[in-house]
Amino acid sequence: MYTHKSGEFPKRIRASANDNLNYLLRSGTDQQINFIFHLNGYIDSERMKKTVRLTMDAEPVLGCKYVINRKRTYWERRDDLDELNYFTLIKSDNPEAEIIKIVLYQIDPSVESIIQIKIIRTAF
Repeated sequence: MYTHKSGEFPKRIRASANDNLNYLLRSGTDQQINFIFHLNGYIDSERMKKTVRLTMDAEPVLGCKYVINRKRTYWERRDDLDELNYFTLIKSDNPEAEIIKIVLYQIDPSVESIIQIKIIRTAF
């Protein structure tokens, strides 16, 4: 887990040139990484949600929002990580339609969580 010497997470992380470019290009291109896979087994959604939340601590930038400041841009640690909507369990009999919705949805990193996990469950 990345922490300062004090044991605390950094409040701000300087945005890289690539972060700024991705933000500027987001209106014309999808700068998101989508990973879709099919499992025959069962994923415990509560465990997955906890795992994602712990990942936001292990990799601090995942628990940040993108902030545009007059002087420079940066990633700022969110105070609302436990209330944030970053995980969704979708029950559907048409998973292909759900996948299309997910892939076409564009995240605003200044407002929403930059990590989004969606589990589509087809067998109820």
